[in-house]
Amino acid sequence: MRPLLPPGTPCALTCFPNHWNPGDSAIWYGTRKILAELQIPVRYVCNFQSYRREDLKAALPEGPILIHGGGNFGDVYPDETGLRRRIFEDFPNRPILQLPQSIWFQSPDHILPFARTIGRLKRFTLLTRDAASETFARRHFDCPVALCPDLALALDPADFRFHSPETDIFGLLRLDREAPISALQSLSTIAFPHQDWLIPGAEVDRWKPSIRAFLQFDEWIGQLYRKHALTARILCRWSTPGYERLARLRTQRGIDFTCRGRVLVTNRLHGHLLGLLSGRPQVILDSVNGKIRSYYDTWTHVQPQVHWAENLPEARDLAATLL
Repeated sequence: MRPLLPPGTPCALTCFPNHWNPGDSAIWYGTRKILAELQIPVRYVCNFQSYRREDLKAALPEGPILIHGGGNFGDVYPDETGLRRRIFEDFPNRPILQLPQSIWFQSPDHILPFARTIGRLKRFTLLTRDAASETFARRHFDCPVALCPDLALALDPADFRFHSPETDIFGLLRLDREAPISALQSLSTIAFPHQDWLIPGAEVDRWKPSIRAFLQFDEWIGQLYRKHALTARILCRWSTPGYERLARLRTQRGIDFTCRGRVLVTNRLHGHLLGLLSGRPQVILDSVNGKIRSYYDTWTHVQPQVHWAENLPEARDLAATLL
């Protein structure tokens, strides 16, 4: 990222993941770590609901716009895809840097229209986080493409708590649209506790009032840009760290999931990546779009505590041997 963002270059960081998937918050928190290391000041932040063209322009009249990384580059997630398109349409001549993404199009018919949108951009750079996505992007998109690890790997273990295991094997297993049908069908055959971290716990209910108040404050700052841009820029210095603290809170919740077993079994990419921070053995499986396998083949197959399984029964048996 250093050649793309010279030190001291102010930027906008868009598409904060305002939801309860800890993996996306881990990416955001890691992104802030990287930008601080690169000495890149952040002048504007937003989520897909709070973004407004005039606010970004007032906060950052010129300079690069960064779009949050993850696994939503394609046609599957409408909120993130919609915000990305709006930024493309609003700032076609600005430097736009898409932070590391996995690419997933469910419909091949959507690839060419999206490629045409990218082709109209003057200064767009796409970072992909796995080799399969890099190959896809180079084949279909007319823009600079580079390979870069997921920015959650910039996290410092010293910033988080790691608790003792509660059970021998714990499964952090998807129940959403990226879960393979075979994995869902096999859940009844495994004998160890399992859960998906998208299911809110009691701690989420305790956090909601303060989080809602913070997001309302951030929305008010956006409205203030239209009347008192200088005051809004000053207050944004409070708002921007607020996003960072919220991301850290949600990332810690994700780490708590990965610590629940002496051995972790997961088909969530960030279950795998956050699990690396604890150093405990883990067995990983693929998601329906193949992104975990591609990431494993590209980067993490060299990690001795990481083991691959083709299906859930195989993962169960392998985890038992690792105990």
